[in-house]
Amino acid sequence: MSVNLIYKNTVNTLNSTRSILSTAASDQIETRLDKSKSVISLMGTTARLSDPAVSVNDKKAILNDKVKQLGLLNMNITDLSGKNLDGTVISDKEYFQKSIKGESFISDLDLQQDKNMAVLTLSSPLWENGKENSKIVGVVYAQMNGDFLSKITNELKVGTTGTAFMLDKQGYMISNKD
Repeated sequence: MSVNLIYKNTVNTLNSTRSILSTAASDQIETRLDKSKSVISLMGTTARLSDPAVSVNDKKAILNDKVKQLGLLNMNITDLSGKNLDGTVISDKEYFQKSIKGESFISDLDLQQDKNMAVLTLSSPLWENGKENSKIVGVVYAQMNGDFLSKITNELKVGTTGTAFMLDKQGYMISNKD
């Protein structure tokens, strides 16, 4: 009887510890992703990007500077119809649809064959005159290498030998140590 009680207490303690560690790791990942989303949100308040008097080339230069500074794959803006500075229409993309309604968004990983990599897209509303919560005039979005997620999980240590991994909303593993 006492062995059974010790066993149950040990299992309960392990389950509780696992839950606490999982929550802490999840919070760390969420914090890192929120920081990335904040950078894109800040770009949505860049007045020169929403100013129709600023040339496309000047807008591209602003975005390219940020791409270099942050190590992104690319960054672009759209108008209300979803047409970006290169003339490509992305209105069918979930990130555009979320951000045109006022939401900052992080997409699921997208396997892009032409780049031979998984890509994560972050987006945010582009605000008129750079004034947050005013009128939405488009979307600003950036793409980053999906390895970003692996870097986050690789930095997390669970106990002395444990590792972290990440699942998407369908339950597929999208990031692990390997």
